[in-house]
Amino acid sequence: MPFVTIAIPTYKQPKYIKEAIESALTQTYKDLEIVVSDDSPDNETAEICQEYKHISSFRYYHNQQALGRVKNYRHLLYDLARGAFFLCLDGDDYLTDNTYIARAVNELLEDTQKVLIYANSATLFSDSGRLISDKNNNNLPQTMNGDWFFINFPRGFGLSHQTILYDRRAAMDLDFYRHDIVSADWESFLRLVQGQRLGHLPETVSVWRKHGGNETRHITLENILKNRLFIEEPYHFAQKRGHFSQKELALWREKMLTRFYVKSLMRLIFTGQKEAAGELAAIIRREESAFLTLKTTRHPLVLMAQKVKPQNPLWRLVLKEGLKMESFYYEFAALAEAKF
Repeated sequence: MPFVTIAIPTYKQPKYIKEAIESALTQTYKDLEIVVSDDSPDNETAEICQEYKHISSFRYYHNQQALGRVKNYRHLLYDLARGAFFLCLDGDDYLTDNTYIARAVNELLEDTQKVLIYANSATLFSDSGRLISDKNNNNLPQTMNGDWFFINFPRGFGLSHQTILYDRRAAMDLDFYRHDIVSADWESFLRLVQGQRLGHLPETVSVWRKHGGNETRHITLENILKNRLFIEEPYHFAQKRGHFSQKELALWREKMLTRFYVKSLMRLIFTGQKEAAGELAAIIRREESAFLTLKTTRHPLVLMAQKVKPQNPLWRLVLKEGLKMESFYYEFAALAEAKF
């Protein structure tokens, strides 16, 4: 059976790391290793990991100098992992299905054209203890053409990093995790799926924990502008492949940027960064078409965000029933209450 690496990058997460490790160790698939790469400046995580040093499938590394989130992903993938297949489980997240790796490997072996398998994930809001499972992946087929998945991705599919078991060599050949941006995973996977096949298992197999230490909570205009690379890079990659028409790709980019800019404007508004929201709107007007500018800066959700507080139940109705993304409601409400 192929060897699998469950990689656990972590930074100052002693409160959560044990749950991540235990969820990996209890997987029924036996041909695997669990590798922790610790970016923390202290020894709290190291002390917890000492508990597992007698387990042959477990390895722990403490980086002498912090690499940063994305470079730590890359370090695990390129330097520390030994598996043919690779899954990246952040140190504050955890798997909930102990058969998941076994079932995912079986799917990959049954169809060797598949480059990855992924499943659904629930979102846990640590402050409230609320657990939300969005419905945006409902009705996806179990086997998908990667080009179909890519061109339809603007419909709002979920792609939970901590559930994606993928071909390590194929990822390395594509220079995975090459940009230090919030959505480095999506930038990588939206290139990987093109011209390939992928699989989706409809069950919820993991939990993505949202708390004050998440990278996604650190919202600045600079981070937003850099993060556009997760759209632009796969777009240019697709252009070079020549499989899609320029009209198809232009529409893909427009839809992706619309969703991205709308959500970014809402995040800035909800966190009280109205000046930054105004700057982002000005950048959109300057760099994008008049049509895209109108679709984003005058989008009904952006206009609503300017007038309706995120804690208003109306948002839950709009985001849960309209967009099938109830977690957005609780995320925006938590952002509005956070201190920046």
